[in-house]
Parts: sequence; C-alpha cells; structure tokens
Amino acid sequence: MQLIYAEGAASYANVLDEYACRSGTGAGAAQGPRTRTQCNVSGDRPTIYSTQTLIAGNPELKEEEGQSWGAGFVWDITDTMSASVDYYRIKLEDAASQFSNDYLLQTEAACRPGSYSDGTAPPTQAVCDNVYTLITRENSPGAPTDQRVQKINSAYINTALTDTSGIDATYRWNYDTDRYGTFTTDLGLYAGTDQQVQAGRG
Repeated sequence: MQLIYAEGAASYANVLDEYACRSGTGAGAAQGPRTRTQCNVSGDRPTIYSTQTLIAGNPELKEEEGQSWGAGFVWDITDTMSASVDYYRIKLEDAASQFSNDYLLQTEAACRPGSYSDGTAPPTQAVCDNVYTLITRENSPGAPTDQRVQKINSAYINTALTDTSGIDATYRWNYDTDRYGTFTTDLGLYAGTDQQVQAGRG
C-alpha cells in the first residue's frame, strides 16, 4: 500500500532532459535536435537543469501476480541408497521496480519519438504510459520555460516478467560399519534458469 499511496519526500537535482535535447523542443529549441552525447558536452547545455524529484506512491501501480508449481519423486534404490529429483517453476508478473531520474527521462525520450538514441525499439506502450504519469512538464505556451520538467516522481512502476525454473537432484548413500559407525555420502545437483523478460530497457 505504501508503494501506491505514500505522500513522499522532495529533493532537487540536475537532470538531462533527453526528450528536449533530441527533439529540439522546450529547453532545446534554440539548439535544435541534437544527440544525447552532444547535449552532455560541457559549455552551453540548456537541456541540463535542476528539477524536483519526488519519491512518492504511484496510483497506477498494479499488484504483482505470481504463479508457482513443482513436481518431484523420491526413489529408494536400496535400504541404504536413495535418489530424488524435483522440478519447479516460478513466474512473477508486473514486478515492481524503482528507477533513477536518468532512466525515466531516457525512457520518456524513447517512447515519444519511437526509439532510443541508439535506434533500438522503445518499451511497451504500457510502460510508456506509466512513465508519462511520473514526469510532469510545464505547460506554458510561448514562455521560455514551456515543456521544462517540473517534477519527476521516482516511484515504483511495473516493469517485468520474471520466469524462474530449475531442477534439484540429490543422491544419498549410507554405509554401515560394525566398528566405525555409519558413513553417509550426499551428492547434489542444481540446474536452473532465471529469465527476466523486461518490459522496459534496463
């Protein structure tokens, strides 16, 4: 509930307004469209300025949903020897993650024009819509500050599907001796995958 309704705390920091930089609008209108690298060059950098960061709840956050299942067997080979194999799979949808100002502004700049600065495809529309709600821009047509970033809510957003699966195998052998007691040998094997299908770009 706190991730959704928390009132939050505010601070100020310099950010690179990548959308203004690449589109040549707002703070970047005087220079026209430029690359992210060009906008980071020291000197005249109007698209780098101070803005408010608010760490607060995100009303658009969806509940994480998970599914898991497993199966296995135990084989008593002899009275002193046994083996077991277990398989499991765990899926977590709409995993909640928190990202930096730079990540959010890069993602916004990919969503609006339709690609990242390196030409790769933007995130899904659902992620883009969520990011838009976290960035507040000034709406003052004709003013020098029009379309400047007023506030960034560095809240948790739904970003990914995590799919984890694996196999656990064990082998046990007990050897009884009359004089020295019982010796036990345990062998274990684990093989698994942790595949994260990211809706946004990490």
